[in-house]
Amino acid sequence: MSNTACCPPPLPARRNRNLVWLIVGIVVLVMLTTCGGLFGCAWWLVSRVGSAAGSFSMDDYTCGQHVEEIALLKEEWVTAHDGKAGDAIPPADLAEILAEHGEKLVCPLDPKHTPQTSYEFGPIGTDPACKCRTLHEQKRNGKKKT
Repeated sequence: MSNTACCPPPLPARRNRNLVWLIVGIVVLVMLTTCGGLFGCAWWLVSRVGSAAGSFSMDDYTCGQHVEEIALLKEEWVTAHDGKAGDAIPPADLAEILAEHGEKLVCPLDPKHTPQTSYEFGPIGTDPACKCRTLHEQKRNGKKKT
């Protein structure tokens, strides 16, 4: 008895190639659809967040980044000068820090555009704060009305 009857004949080479291209095409189409859907969903979420009343603006984000940068600068000062909680950064050291980093540490809503009028550095152990909080709130409230 021969075993040739149980196995179908091999597919022709051209048919194999067409089947491979069909599978590749389907996979690419599924990937494009998935990526496009994810991109569209992300786009929709960003547009919804940006248009919401009282939304978080780019000015708020930039100001928050500056506050974090000031907190890091305070930590560096503490490490370099063995500072303790409650210590205030001496004016000479603060002037040196602002001379090095001051031009980028300005709240976008500060009309005077200086680090001293934009942020309250505070003593060691306290978080720095934006002095223009009321301007941020007024801008957010102005967005709500429109």
